[in-house]
Amino acid sequence: TLFPYTTLFRSDITAENVANLDGQRISVTIAGTDAYRDQMVLEGKDSKGMSKSLRYSITTDEGKKIETNLTETAVGKELASFTEDGTVSFTVAPIIAPSSAKGVTYSGSMMYGIELVDIDKQ
Repeated sequence: TLFPYTTLFRSDITAENVANLDGQRISVTIAGTDAYRDQMVLEGKDSKGMSKSLRYSITTDEGKKIETNLTETAVGKELASFTEDGTVSFTVAPIIAPSSAKGVTYSGSMMYGIELVDIDKQ
């Protein structure tokens, strides 16, 4: 994903052809990122070639906010759950800090984990 300093965007996770789950649900979690210690951080270079980073957060439609810090990662945090066909949306937003740099195009990636879990498992 590439985006400039202040970009806010929405993303969807869609489940199709869901059937025969037999008391289970599909759980979509954050499996990791390409940043150090699986932090939710995007990286880029400024006009002088200096490395810059920008943290970001994810907010679900239900208002659940997912962020990382130096001691906590987002690995294992659930983004969506399905027992039938559907779409779950979330918003990704940069966390602007005094050290954030304008004019930098940041990039990074996140991997998802998808598994069947018991309906009552949180």
